[in-house]
Amino acid sequence: MLTEFFICAFIILFAMFWPRLIGGAEWEPASMRVVRKMLKMAGTSKNDIVYDLGCGDGRFVVSAIKDFHAKKAVGIEIDPLRVLFSKLRTIGMKNAKIIFGSITKKDFSDATVITCFLRANTNSSIQDRLSKLKKGTRIASYIWKFSGWKPVKVDEKEKISLYIIGKT
Repeated sequence: MLTEFFICAFIILFAMFWPRLIGGAEWEPASMRVVRKMLKMAGTSKNDIVYDLGCGDGRFVVSAIKDFHAKKAVGIEIDPLRVLFSKLRTIGMKNAKIIFGSITKKDFSDATVITCFLRANTNSSIQDRLSKLKKGTRIASYIWKFSGWKPVKVDEKEKISLYIIGKT
């Protein structure tokens, strides 16, 4: 019984921190208030293709579809346990998709809205790819800013920055 407890505890701790070991961020979910605020600041609508980079438990994907009626919402996550949880959470949502893999290697070039709650070093690692997205693509970032980019809108209270490609 004690052995099983330690095995479970190790698995949980490993799942929480291993993304940080490979250059990502440990999972710390944004509140649903922040999720909705980010999607609203980005002007998310039925015409949008939303990508959540480092989607964690899939809450941005679910909200983009259910609350904002996005055309499509895709989450990219490197943690296999969170991918499984997100896929379970989006069962039956035909326009929602969860992809396992690194955001530095996956294609999100069809995005019109990007949401991210990453660390500064992770933002830096994808900033060049983001800058090559279609002009007008909106990027909502929680807490961590993009170095050298000027946000078009900032919510200081919630720590949300909105960037628009072509206006950064």
